[in-house]
Amino acid sequence: MHTACARKIHRQSSLVVAKLTYAAKAWWGFATAADRQRVEAVIRRGVRSGLGRSDILTATELIEDLDDNLFQRISWDKNHILHALLPDRRRSLEYELNLAVMIENWYLKSTP
Repeated sequence: MHTACARKIHRQSSLVVAKLTYAAKAWWGFATAADRQRVEAVIRRGVRSGLGRSDILTATELIEDLDDNLFQRISWDKNHILHALLPDRRRSLEYELNLAVMIENWYLKSTP
């Protein structure tokens, strides 16, 4: 019975975190500091109540991870609908190399 209860609590805490972070990439940037603190407080309260693990990430960390994961999926999946909006990697690499050469040339010219 204890294991079933623990699983149910874990499922409930996962559901709460999922609801709090739902579409967070869209609204997190518009949230005020007070709004963000309220979300963090709900997560902390759940941990203190025993509904979540103490090693759970903060809301900010969770949302940053979601953002990073989405960007990685978009970057590497050529069939992702947003992939076409990214700059071409080859052009981007060429630009970075040209910029590095220009900086090096400027540095060499400016040093006696």
